[in-house]
Amino acid sequence: MRRKGTILTVLLASLLFLTTGLRAGTASGPEPRTEAAPRAMTVHPVTGKIYFANKQNEITAFDADTKLTGRLNSGGVPVALEVHPVTGELYVLHRGKDVLTILDPTTGDTKSIQVGKDPVAMALNPITNTLYVANAGSNDVTVVAGDGSQPKTVNDPAAKSPSAITVNSGSNQIYVANSGSDNVTIIDGGDLTTRTMAVGRRPVAIGADAASRQVYVANAGSQDITVIDELAGTASTSPRIDDLEPVALTVDPHTGQAYVANGARRRVTVLTGASGSFRTIPTERAVYAVAVPPGARGPIYLTDESDEPMLLADGM
Repeated sequence: MRRKGTILTVLLASLLFLTTGLRAGTASGPEPRTEAAPRAMTVHPVTGKIYFANKQNEITAFDADTKLTGRLNSGGVPVALEVHPVTGELYVLHRGKDVLTILDPTTGDTKSIQVGKDPVAMALNPITNTLYVANAGSNDVTVVAGDGSQPKTVNDPAAKSPSAITVNSGSNQIYVANSGSDNVTIIDGGDLTTRTMAVGRRPVAIGADAASRQVYVANAGSQDITVIDELAGTASTSPRIDDLEPVALTVDPHTGQAYVANGARRRVTVLTGASGSFRTIPTERAVYAVAVPPGARGPIYLTDESDEPMLLADGM
């Protein structure tokens, strides 16, 4: 379907709550994805339809209610996915391609937009209809309108190897985890100015909670989690977490809990924002992506062997 006219204000207001936290399933670090370990996943915040990269390097469209699936070919090996909540179009980043692909899942039509070098993650602000692409190879962020027009580049001289990105749609702040410089770039969505905040070693996953205005950063090098308080402008880091080997992070907008997928460790780390406490949930298989569909009892996860996303049993 193609976007016609302006986005309805009432619909966008409702998306403010639904979309924050659903984006981080695509915000894994720039580690090579093998055919046995699909990592890209996103959820439509209104319909609940789940899109993920399957083991055949295609995109599976999965309806959690009917269990019906469809296959989409985006023209490469997907490493990151986003879905527009109004148009339903998919945004796809591919391994080895310095372009953003916009895919219409109904018609299969695609168009390509040049971005920076080695794009690895992206985040959409549906309120402003703006997409942000983190480019690990060129150490910058490409900013485009929802239809792919008006491309701009944001540079932070202190940033090296951007690896994950998230948006707080309400405050219009964008957070970029830079795994090569141990910091987070904060971009003001209004004027695209930047500032930098130090976090733990090698941050590779990030997610924002719009309600509490807290941002969670999973640091693979120091095996800890940094929490950024957006209002106070401060950051605090947890003690070392033994089972933490993060590859993806998302925040449940209903509970404020952050879920960290730890890949081959077969663990999901759950952080409760209000108390700062955390716990670990064992999983039968390696978990490489995690997201929270609308109305779900908890997060879903994508494993290295499953052909469909699985509900995390201890999600409450």
